[in-house]
Amino acid sequence: MNNATKWVIGVIIAIAVIAVGYTLYKGPSQPVSTESIKIGVLTPLTGQIAEYGQNVKAGLDLAVQEINNNGGVNGKKIQLIYQDTKCDPKETTSAFNNLVDIQGIKYILGSVCSSEVLAIAPLANNKKVIIIGAAASSPDITNAGDYIFRVYPSDDYEAKVAAETIYNKLDKKSSAIIYLNNDYGKALKDVFESYYKNLGGNIVDSEGYEQSAKDFRTQLVKIKEKNPEAVYMISYPVDGGLLVKQARALNINSQFIGTSGSKGTDIIKNGGNATEGLMAITIAGATGMAAQKFNQSYENYYGKKPGMFADRGYDSLYVLAKAIEGVSGDVKNNLYLIKDFDGASGKIIFNSNGDIEGQNYDVFVVKNGEFVKY
Repeated sequence: MNNATKWVIGVIIAIAVIAVGYTLYKGPSQPVSTESIKIGVLTPLTGQIAEYGQNVKAGLDLAVQEINNNGGVNGKKIQLIYQDTKCDPKETTSAFNNLVDIQGIKYILGSVCSSEVLAIAPLANNKKVIIIGAAASSPDITNAGDYIFRVYPSDDYEAKVAAETIYNKLDKKSSAIIYLNNDYGKALKDVFESYYKNLGGNIVDSEGYEQSAKDFRTQLVKIKEKNPEAVYMISYPVDGGLLVKQARALNINSQFIGTSGSKGTDIIKNGGNATEGLMAITIAGATGMAAQKFNQSYENYYGKKPGMFADRGYDSLYVLAKAIEGVSGDVKNNLYLIKDFDGASGKIIFNSNGDIEGQNYDVFVVKNGEFVKY
């Protein structure tokens, strides 16, 4: 072996030793986790307000894709497990028990209906399961327990805006209320009535109906007899459309004003031309950078604009992910510490009750078959 050959072999050995030493210095490479963080989603995918549940699902699906494509949460991918609640408290309770007791889920998102959240809140608090509602808005949820959060404001805010709009802006001093006889409808009816009366307004009649109802003529005839200037309608989109259609057929010419819960595309589909002039008071869309990014990402992913509450579903997963990533490991406490989250739906600041602070509202009116700002 000549000197040149010996020199080459020596260099190769030296490089190999350095490489091994560097590898040992770095330590073993970190394996990619095969585990996932399982998160339950309870939302109405079929039934009367499936439109809202499907919108929430679309927002969640976009968020989970983005998060997983960016490394997941603490190196783990998120897996969403959907259960259809049909906006039925019994269905919701059964689905909750399946997710928690059988599948070991500790986090649940997606609730649109207040009755869903209120049905499972005692169970969630007892079993230490975190609930983040997407659009459940009853004021009663404020005191539902330490494990209950929501990324949509309490209807206490909307009721105040509705009362002021009807009494001051529309100059309607007498009103009737027709409302869903459930947790959402009854609570919103009570707070609206209180605000409206405090302004000097006169509630001439208040009529409730069951969630499954399709014929509202009995209630509407009573309202017609009182001849109110306005009718505050607390409904979902499908029943709201049928209700307005039947009201116009009875020649009730009062100004109908719906709620955030009413303002879906299904109200126009079911009410047809009778919805022309129908008004609705609903939360204003966010305009910040996060909202713009979400809207663009949503349109790129789905090829259409986001539907109502899609941004709330999207934000609910992102705030949960932020809390799971928190240093303390106490997810519930980390959620309470969120004070300035720039979300697709606006700034999210949880107070001591797990509620977000009130946001701005807009008034819409149906013109030429679509909702436009009033």
